[in-house]
Amino acid sequence: MRVLLLGGTTEARLLAGELVADHDVTVSLAGRVRSPLPLPGTVRVGGFGGVDGLAAWLRAHGTDAVVDATHPFASTMTAHAAAACALVEVPLLRLQRPAWSPVTGDDWRPVPSLEAAAEVVAAQGDRVFLTTGRTGLAAFAPVDRWFLVRSVDPPEPPVPRRMTVVLDRGPFTLDGERALLREHAVDVLVTKNSGGPAPKLAAARESIPDLAVSTDIIVGFPGETDEDFEQTLQVVAHAEFDSAYTFIFSPRSGTEAAEMVDRFVPHDVCVDRFERLRAVVERAGRRKHAARVGRVEEVIVEGPSKRDASLLTGRTRQNKLVHFGSAEPIRIGSFADVRVVDSASHYLMGELVGVTARPRHRTRIALSVG
Repeated sequence: MRVLLLGGTTEARLLAGELVADHDVTVSLAGRVRSPLPLPGTVRVGGFGGVDGLAAWLRAHGTDAVVDATHPFASTMTAHAAAACALVEVPLLRLQRPAWSPVTGDDWRPVPSLEAAAEVVAAQGDRVFLTTGRTGLAAFAPVDRWFLVRSVDPPEPPVPRRMTVVLDRGPFTLDGERALLREHAVDVLVTKNSGGPAPKLAAARESIPDLAVSTDIIVGFPGETDEDFEQTLQVVAHAEFDSAYTFIFSPRSGTEAAEMVDRFVPHDVCVDRFERLRAVVERAGRRKHAARVGRVEEVIVEGPSKRDASLLTGRTRQNKLVHFGSAEPIRIGSFADVRVVDSASHYLMGELVGVTARPRHRTRIALSVG
């Protein structure tokens, strides 16, 4: 039997290996990858020239059956195969992967196009793993985010300004995907729902979404040199903590440090270092808070704002302070969705979207035992 296998997927390569022993197999590739993996059977590369061209090819080669094992998003080729096979009355089998489905705990944002995905990404994370293929990068070029792009061949402009490219081809492993997400601190995954094995989804589910990191820093500890302090600044600038509790060293009676009087740093030097450190911390805080503008955050309501009694205060899952208004009273302990509309170094400003859960208060009943 002469079989035309429309390929370009892992499933097509595996199927060709099974068929080639007993059938005359031709594997057809679109030609988008410059150096495809070796395939069993006869390999042809390039288009057919539409429905009529494919029908003519099937007649000329005496094809007995066609298997469409192209990528789920190769809709044009799938449509042409169906029409051409109907014209020449050749059986057609479509090998279709089951689509991925979200599971409990997933935070999926389905979108209809790459352009729509770019708009969503601009309002979500800071470090984006983009696995939509090198030909679709133009849609993300205007987005001011850092992108990790994986493709078989180097991408061509237009591409995002801040981008790291990993040249690799599947199949990928769970351990490899875990290491990649961890190494590049990815917080958003953008992919086409192409179905099939997806270790990248499993790795993303294992990661901690939207993690915020804070720390405590003391400047002016006994013996701290200018070099020591500069190294502290470098670490803080590189780490970009969401927040930091910063202090100037003060001696505490009974501690070993309190006895190092001859190594105390002059107070004016401590104050200068403290202000420089705070500027670096607040710069990172402002940038990270600004990235949340436009997002809807889940907050737990803490009560009236200390800044403005007409506003309420809540905390996000990352412990970020949010001030927002409400036309109706909201009980402390309630959960609410709040859209962030403005930001500052230490807090966010928002508008209430809606209350999602209200606290349950237990009533204590006094008992007397006679």
